[in-house]
Amino acid sequence: MKLVVFSDNHRDKEVVDWIVKHNQNADRIISLGDSEMKEHELSSMGIFGVKGNYPFEPDFPYELVMEYGEIRFFITHGHRYFVKTGLYTLKSALESRDCDVALFGHTHQAIIEKDNHRLLINPGSTTHPKLGIEKTYMIINVEKRTISIDLREIYTDKLIRKHLETLPPRREPYGL
Repeated sequence: MKLVVFSDNHRDKEVVDWIVKHNQNADRIISLGDSEMKEHELSSMGIFGVKGNYPFEPDFPYELVMEYGEIRFFITHGHRYFVKTGLYTLKSALESRDCDVALFGHTHQAIIEKDNHRLLINPGSTTHPKLGIEKTYMIINVEKRTISIDLREIYTDKLIRKHLETLPPRREPYGL
């Protein structure tokens, strides 16, 4: 399953068009919020996602739990979990929802962080990256419990970082 993930394009429809055009073989394209585009604009391009802290995606939820392969994803913009000041609250939400991976945006910084047997992933920003780094998005391939993450530069599609992880088998919740 090929997922294409982006965040924080802040009204730049051209960059979204580029992502869609260069990833036509994607199974899912996911916006992590702050697109500042209306939900119907994104949906008409085959994109779904979550609402950010800008009020332009009113028909998207604040968060989603989705399963791809055998991996459960918690999808959120991140602002409601105070990700600009740290990831503790997001990690707690990830665990309470019994998910393996958190996909989030809001910080405008690309992150791939492992926390015990869970991953926290942020594709950075397609238009306004922090710390002077590249404008980025991610391609995530999932097969069973293996996840391959490519951090790519917008417009050049240059590979910036690659991460491969096989997650341990899921445990049954206690009490079952």
